[in-house]
Amino acid sequence: MVSIQDKVAMMDLQKKIANRILIARKSEECEIVGFPIKTLPLELWTLHGLTLLWVNNCQLETLDPGIGNLERLQVIKLNNNNIRRIPEEIGHCRALLRLWCHNNKLDMLPRTIGRLEKLEHFSLEKNNLKMFPWEFGRLTSLTALSYDDNKVPTHQPSRRGQIDDF
Repeated sequence: MVSIQDKVAMMDLQKKIANRILIARKSEECEIVGFPIKTLPLELWTLHGLTLLWVNNCQLETLDPGIGNLERLQVIKLNNNNIRRIPEEIGHCRALLRLWCHNNKLDMLPRTIGRLEKLEHFSLEKNNLKMFPWEFGRLTSLTALSYDDNKVPTHQPSRRGQIDDF
């Protein structure tokens, strides 16, 4: 049974998140940081003008395929969550310059990650990755890649924008 206090707390949380989405409609930036949520509200995927999505320090377990609707996104921060998979639809976010996903539970990356040709910074530290998809080699704008504390064999950038053995 859910207590009245828990119901009030949940309503307060929903109100705070709705307020963040309302602000994002005007500012094109959405920051949902430190909220104990496992999924993001569906309304978020209708913010087609969004350029920054910051969802750190939540308990996020999944990233909805609706992320692909946000084609103007330039920065995504998903640090310190419990995300296991990034959906294939991330490949539609072709304006993406920076993607931070460290300290999650990612065990693989979608093949569509290779479509993010403008991606410059990619942080994947502290996940469960064992390998990168071969499409990863298409990230020719990549200048910063961090993937410490994974199970991926060590590969060093050979020159700017190219990774050996991918």
